[in-house]
Amino acid sequence: MIFPAARRPGGGRPGARTGAERPFPRGGPEFTRGILRELTKLTIALTRKLADARGQRVDVRIAQLFLALSARMGKEVDGGVEIPLQLSRQEIADLVGTTVESAIRVMSRWGREGLVVTREKGFLVPSREKLATVIESPAEP
Repeated sequence: MIFPAARRPGGGRPGARTGAERPFPRGGPEFTRGILRELTKLTIALTRKLADARGQRVDVRIAQLFLALSARMGKEVDGGVEIPLQLSRQEIADLVGTTVESAIRVMSRWGREGLVVTREKGFLVPSREKLATVIESPAEP
């Protein structure tokens, strides 16, 4: 026979609460609403970024990545802007949402053309202006 008190949460103690019964985190309803508001803002921003990136060519997305990196962490050196960040081709592909093969093709072509030069400890962007033209140029046939 099962006693009615054994079926109650908290082992039958009146007024005892389990974690599942607590309606809000310790911060209360205002805290919960604030967290939900911020998560919603982040979700909307991420959705917009994904929508923007979805319609762009791979070389445009990689150019945007290197322009952003050069603006944020680049150091002016003789011959251009040095980005002191080592990234593998796989990491570049992951950052722009493409395959590693596509990232390899773009980076190899840019290395030959001198748009982005891979170095031992990062990258060199000889001309940010020239790299920016990739973003504005029409798709190659």
